[in-house]
Amino acid sequence: MTVDADGSVTAVMVAIREAGPGDVLCVLGKDGAVIGEFLALECQRRNLAAVVVDGRIRDLAVLRDLDLPIFARGAVPHAAPPGSEGLIQEGVMLCGVDIKPGDWLVGDDDGIVCVTVGEATSVLEKAEATIASEDRLRQRMEAGELMFDILDESRDPGLAGL
Repeated sequence: MTVDADGSVTAVMVAIREAGPGDVLCVLGKDGAVIGEFLALECQRRNLAAVVVDGRIRDLAVLRDLDLPIFARGAVPHAAPPGSEGLIQEGVMLCGVDIKPGDWLVGDDDGIVCVTVGEATSVLEKAEATIASEDRLRQRMEAGELMFDILDESRDPGLAGL
């Protein structure tokens, strides 16, 4: 669920009302916080998968304790004002990445990756192969081998590219 908030918390409220379970709310914000305690609670109540804000949020102490992943550029103590209904489900440019409705976003403590629907299968296969390679590397290191010896491609072609 994409929303260009146009500096308004109203646009975010409209998008949350339209969002469904499993959606990732992707918000292009401006100066004020576009997500705070109550909007985040509503996102959680509606079973959204996550919230991604290219902008600011507030009420961090509460947001950290929610069972809802929230990614943002930073926090400010003041909310964005009510105003325009912005643009919803039209795609947004977040942190230099064009996010369109239907794209897949995967995030963790290191950041977020956006994958188009057409790329999802290929990216998933590559990610699973990387995880398998890293698991083999970890097992061998735990068994006492040196990482630099393991990465010699002639010893384990499956680890090439790590």
